[in-house]
Amino acid sequence: MTEINNPSEGFTMLDLRSSYDLNYVMKLFGTIGTEGRLHYLYFLVADTIYIYAYFMLSWHVIIFLQRNIGKLGVLTAFLRFSAIPAILFDIFENINTLLLLLNFPEITDKMVSRGSVASMLKWYCVSGLVLIVISYTFYLLLRQLFWILRNKTNIIQPTKNT
Repeated sequence: MTEINNPSEGFTMLDLRSSYDLNYVMKLFGTIGTEGRLHYLYFLVADTIYIYAYFMLSWHVIIFLQRNIGKLGVLTAFLRFSAIPAILFDIFENINTLLLLLNFPEITDKMVSRGSVASMLKWYCVSGLVLIVISYTFYLLLRQLFWILRNKTNIIQPTKNT
């Protein structure tokens, strides 16, 4: 059995690619064999659990950051829902990959195209989610730095009460 993520073979799992075509899927599934396709099914179960885990983690991280960045967090509260499209595309991608595995070798180009589009959209959404978390974190750090500098200035130069 060929290892799916073996760089020397040139194959990576469909979930890790931004796009793929029928030729790639046929070569991948043919190369990994029956046993490899069975292991791939097990991976899909684990990946579905992972989807829930990264949704909950990103949801709570975004809410934590929003609560600690002041008014910007209130104004951008809707962004806490930005993880939902990513998980929906990821779940659709997993279902499509399951159908590809179950229907191999009678896979159609349309089936592969649906999975490829879902994979591409998932990665766009995940990239957006990461950008939101990085932006909030950067804003939080800047806000804390300015607060420290402002208060340090007040400590060094106390105001005179007359």
